[in-house]
Amino acid sequence: MNRNLLLIVCMVLLIVAAALMFYPDNESPRVLKFVIIAQVMFALSIALFAIGRKFDFDKRDRPLFYIVLVFAVVIRAVMFFGPGDSFWFSDDVYRYVWDGKVASHGVNPYLYSPRAGEVAHLVDTVIHPKINHAWLPTIYPPLAQYVFIAAYQLSGDSAWGFKLISAFFELLTLLVLLVWFRQHGISRSHILLWLFAPLVLIEFYMSAHIDILAMPFLVTTLIAAHDKRAGTTAIMLALATLVKFYGLLFVPYILMEFRGRQRIRFIAVYLAFIVASYLPFAIDGRWAFLGSLFEYLSSWQFNASLFFVFKYVLGLSWARHLAAGLLVLWLVYLFIRRLDLLQRMFGAMAGYIVLTTTLFPWYFVWMYPFLLRNLSPAFVFLSGSVLLSYHVHIGFYATGEWTPIIWTGLVEYIPFYALLILFAVRKRRRSMLDA
Repeated sequence: MNRNLLLIVCMVLLIVAAALMFYPDNESPRVLKFVIIAQVMFALSIALFAIGRKFDFDKRDRPLFYIVLVFAVVIRAVMFFGPGDSFWFSDDVYRYVWDGKVASHGVNPYLYSPRAGEVAHLVDTVIHPKINHAWLPTIYPPLAQYVFIAAYQLSGDSAWGFKLISAFFELLTLLVLLVWFRQHGISRSHILLWLFAPLVLIEFYMSAHIDILAMPFLVTTLIAAHDKRAGTTAIMLALATLVKFYGLLFVPYILMEFRGRQRIRFIAVYLAFIVASYLPFAIDGRWAFLGSLFEYLSSWQFNASLFFVFKYVLGLSWARHLAAGLLVLWLVYLFIRRLDLLQRMFGAMAGYIVLTTTLFPWYFVWMYPFLLRNLSPAFVFLSGSVLLSYHVHIGFYATGEWTPIIWTGLVEYIPFYALLILFAVRKRRRSMLDA
């Protein structure tokens, strides 16, 4: 069987697997079925990349690349329409719609929880009963809030508006990634890891998580930083940060890419954008404009790796302090090492992933731009195995209790750390031989 046919067969199988998630029954979740199919899709996506990376999609095989894009659109349509208006494994989108509704009616979403009396007149029977952590005000930064408002204006008390916006931002991310690939001489074949990644398809077409809003801005940050455009870099990174605060991890490394007035311009524009975006929500709100951020930082824990080891050995309080301290030390280490910007940003996100207290699958998308360049086997593996954490929903739907199962964590992380150590040792040996 020739390589062209193998490539097409893999894409067809991926589409069939995606369809099987929802048919013949898309009304109620089948958690084990979902987890198994997600892993099958991940294995097929890796096989697809192994075959596809041998093609010259930039020149000789460009017509085949357009065929690949057609298959990518089809599988996105399956994931978008397959679950209908059901959101089996994440109810975050209902909070997005609620925030948009509240803000559209002139109420500051950072001040009041969905259960507060001040918003009782906005309670409905469609969105409000499905909001998670309804006793807390929102956590999401201002740019996210503006998008929520747009989604509510688009579809009212329905999640379809935000699903459409999520799909639009994912397609925009794809286009910006291709521009970034051309800038850095990265083969177009690397985009296969994004096009057919089950994590991307599940989190941003099936579940419509907010993180995809940041991706075009993050990738454009990389493009602008490479061209030494301080003002554009600052604006793009600020926009990514205003979706989720992970953008703060990258500020010190990007700051050092500039010199003199350019450095001052970068930090001034970045801070100005952050402050200006918060001002409409901060007036009369004091520190309440940060919503439930501190509650999240102090309480949330899920699907962690090293943090859970620390917690088992040292207890919760010490584990939090140790994980936070190690992350700070790691970020400083990256700062003083002689590395290029992309290596530092990759390292910063990697450090966060291994030391965080909470790693929901969709958080991993912040690693993808660096992963598509770096192709780290360990993190490629984790991009698929992280979906095993959805196994927690088996117990949740049966008993209503959120109780993670230890074996899924072991399957998720033991191969990851084994690959991480193996390739680190190999790299060290090669550098010693070269020396």
